[in-house]
Amino acid sequence: MRGTGRVKALLRGIDRLCVAGSAAAGACIALVVVMVLTEVVCRKFFSLSLDWAWEWATYLTAGAFLLAAGQALRVGQHVRVRLILDWLPAPLSRIVDMCAVAVSLALAIYLTWAIGHLTWAAHVDGTRSFQPSNSLLWPFQAVVTVGSVLFSAQLFAYLVRQFRGEPPEHAPGSEPLERID
Repeated sequence: MRGTGRVKALLRGIDRLCVAGSAAAGACIALVVVMVLTEVVCRKFFSLSLDWAWEWATYLTAGAFLLAAGQALRVGQHVRVRLILDWLPAPLSRIVDMCAVAVSLALAIYLTWAIGHLTWAAHVDGTRSFQPSNSLLWPFQAVVTVGSVLFSAQLFAYLVRQFRGEPPEHAPGSEPLERID
């Protein structure tokens, strides 16, 4: 049973990382709000535009989207169409769900690889934005890469939980996770 304990520890670790990613997403959104409000105040009262504000807000919004995606999947808050799954008998619904998540995981891994490659290339080349800010791109791309890694990890955890017969989603404040037969 040592393997079972290791799997549970891995799943708990993924969940904790996704909670941290969700907190980081909240910080990104808070920074976006501060930057946009600062831009508005500077334009209105000082006739000054912060060239970097809208650009950085866009980058941070993209990062927030993926940083929060893993936790959203875990707590069942992602957008999902269950029409077909609800129509099918439970055993078949579970198999179809697992297949859909497996395809999603493959796509997420590819996305992670592609974004990671782009981030690394931007870091090595010192790629900068074409906007007036001339910002280095790799730090912003790294945030998106980390979010993609977290989302991929949570998709993997979802599949593992499905294979183990555990509920793959857990809404905060709901009953403790129980094994389903």
